[in-house]
Amino acid sequence: MTHNRDAVGHTGSAITVRRVEDDPFLVALGAEARGELASIGHLRRYLAGAVLFLQGDPGTHVVVVRTGTVTVARTSTDGHESLLGIRGPGSLLGELAGLDLGEVRRSASVTARTDVTAHVIPRAEFLDFVERRPHVLLEVTRLLARRLMDADRQRADVGAYDALGRVVRGLVERAVNSEVGPDGTIRIDPPLTQAELAQSLGVSRESVTRALVELRGRGLVRTGRRSLTVVDLDALRASAP
Repeated sequence: MTHNRDAVGHTGSAITVRRVEDDPFLVALGAEARGELASIGHLRRYLAGAVLFLQGDPGTHVVVVRTGTVTVARTSTDGHESLLGIRGPGSLLGELAGLDLGEVRRSASVTARTDVTAHVIPRAEFLDFVERRPHVLLEVTRLLARRLMDADRQRADVGAYDALGRVVRGLVERAVNSEVGPDGTIRIDPPLTQAELAQSLGVSRESVTRALVELRGRGLVRTGRRSLTVVDLDALRASAP
């Protein structure tokens, strides 16, 4: 992957809170804590393709995505890159730097998938904020635990299911976290390409293509340019191994 560290400027030290209703971390903080969080750090804008974090870099700050989406990817020692997730508005990134663990190195790279506006908070300021608000530390710990459990489940799926099974399980997991449309279908949000889906599930793009062709033939999904729609979630879930 080619990384571009260029970003476009930043604003002053205070920002206007952008309420992200569907993000569990920000909602759990409560209005008062969200307001205080918004008063530290600064906004920074990143062009699509720019790097927010690079794997192995020191964890000098945390980031809250305000607009746009980013990819989170990790490269193994043999050069294989795995997509850990696509994060959107409200997502906290670099959360390990938000815990007082001594020197922290980034465990993954974060790249702007679209143009992104991010709230950048220096580590020292975030640690001070967390220490003064114990419930925030609890929420950061819960967020970290959820992400670790997700990673463990993905690793287990690699050995337990074939490509079709992993695609079905991956689509179900994403569908339950996306909004149901007026017609009862669910468009996967954030949208992702077949290549991104393959990378996140640890299967080849060809395997994903074959799986989606089969699921389309059963009337369970629709596909489009950078879009995946679940037509019948219950039937898709029932088809999972």
